[in-house]
Amino acid sequence: MMNRSVPTMILPRLLTRLLLGVCCGLAGGWVFGQDAVRPPRGVSIVVPEETRVAEGFDPAESAGLFVGIRHFDDERLAEVPFAVDDAIDLAHLFALELDLIAPGKLVLALAGEPRKSESKNRLQALLDAGAVREGARQAEIYDLLDKRGKATNAKGLFVVALATHGFSDQGSDYLVASDSLRRRIVRTGIAVSELFDDVARATAPRRIVILDACRERLSAATRAGSADAASAMSQTFAEAIACAAGLVVLSRTTHGGYSYDDFERSNGVFTAAIVDGLRGRAPADERSLITVRSLADYVDQRVRECLF
Repeated sequence: MMNRSVPTMILPRLLTRLLLGVCCGLAGGWVFGQDAVRPPRGVSIVVPEETRVAEGFDPAESAGLFVGIRHFDDERLAEVPFAVDDAIDLAHLFALELDLIAPGKLVLALAGEPRKSESKNRLQALLDAGAVREGARQAEIYDLLDKRGKATNAKGLFVVALATHGFSDQGSDYLVASDSLRRRIVRTGIAVSELFDDVARATAPRRIVILDACRERLSAATRAGSADAASAMSQTFAEAIACAAGLVVLSRTTHGGYSYDDFERSNGVFTAAIVDGLRGRAPADERSLITVRSLADYVDQRVRECLF
């Protein structure tokens, strides 16, 4: 099941040259397995040290929070089948493949286990390298947001990625924690506006939020065309992204859109496109770096190709 809307990306003026690079030689990418991109053995996709120094970047001053919520306490909330896989795969990419975040500065907030064996192996590799696994309850996520942001420094990058449900209620927008209640989402959810504020307060000048939320319910009625309107991206959600200051936001859906999972890839289409783009399929700029803009353009094109 594929994403039926195009991802959006807001680029604050001061962050258009955000360092998210891989070597120019990988710009063409390689195909592996189910259209996943992998570099050949022995080929590094890490940014060269001289480039890091020139850009004033140090992975030891970076931090990351990767949230994946597959199961929820509230039985009214459907399982998000690949949310944990998405969080783990993104964390592995940023920490162990691109070396943009030191593993010891990375936290995985997970509810449930990954489905595919590759993600299970990646989770173990992250934990062995020093990453920490935590729960994904509302209080835990808010606490981790604050602590991870403060763990960054002036040469670092702060990445927050969330794969879960998203809902609009009473004119505001919320992401669903593992203990959130659908009928009490205002009190028990993660407020999107507060999430953006917390990320923007991080010490690191480079800040990215990856939102894989606003999912349509996986049911026969849904696949026939019916949808839960509250789970679509609302106007206020879109406005919250547009008004987010001091950070870059990648969102899987547009205003009024829903998100879907790709059961063949065992990831969301959006997450898979980000991973493939940063592994080398997104084109590099004149500095041999994949920037936010080139990544956004690649993800947009990739999702469109999947849709049409």
